[in-house]
Amino acid sequence: MDPVYIIEDGFIIEEDYIDLIESFAEKITTPSGVRRKNYVDEAIWFRVSGDLFEEKSEAELVTDNIFKHTGSKPELEKVLRYEGCEWRDQGNFCDKISVFDTKEKAYEWLFDCAVNNFKNNSNSPLIFKTKKDAENYLEDLSE
Repeated sequence: MDPVYIIEDGFIIEEDYIDLIESFAEKITTPSGVRRKNYVDEAIWFRVSGDLFEEKSEAELVTDNIFKHTGSKPELEKVLRYEGCEWRDQGNFCDKISVFDTKEKAYEWLFDCAVNNFKNNSNSPLIFKTKKDAENYLEDLSE
């Protein structure tokens, strides 16, 4: 990704956009230390006849019901899923916010969380796409 420019103490600084945004990701104290408030966990889910189940017991119940009605038992397949989670209540509990089929989609969600933190943080700097834009901004301020 192309660099971006910010102004800090009157100086123009070149930054990596992703690193800058990620530096504003919200952190929280959890039972295992300071962590990012939003995070991604890998989890095994179960697929039966195209339907996904978070709990193996639910999937087994469906396979049993299908067997009772059709006489054939469908395959119970393990599927890797990516859960977007968020720490709550001062880091004591976490909630599953979203579930994704791919790691890429999960990490897009995670980056979007950091973008929202950046946008809502009163200390986040203005971002300029070019150094010239930042220079023009400083010139406008001095006039």
